[in-house]
Amino acid sequence: MSSVSIGDVYLVSVRYQDDPTSFKDRPVVVVAISSDSVMVVCAAITSVGPHTPEKYYDKFKFAIQQWAKANLTKPSWVKTHPANLLRLQSQDLTRRIGTLHPDDLLALINFMIESSEEF
Repeated sequence: MSSVSIGDVYLVSVRYQDDPTSFKDRPVVVVAISSDSVMVVCAAITSVGPHTPEKYYDKFKFAIQQWAKANLTKPSWVKTHPANLLRLQSQDLTRRIGTLHPDDLLALINFMIESSEEF
């Protein structure tokens, strides 16, 4: 396996929150890596944009502007609320599909810092 980097996009099996026995293959973006590179924190990516009227979790969705450059197939949002963050072992990230554009990565990091004040 090649090394994992912040901003990499992978396809992983994610459990449904309302039914932990069911899984869905979902893209995720790496947002943190442990100092020993064993554990990573990933944020789930969705193609469902914010609702109208806005729901609580919608304010934590970050729009990926250059989604096609990250090899995503349609407009996508990163779900940045802590409930949507996944702690995984880096060895479990085997299906890399792309990397966020540097502009999107910087904007995502800033968005996560700003929105963390609302928890």
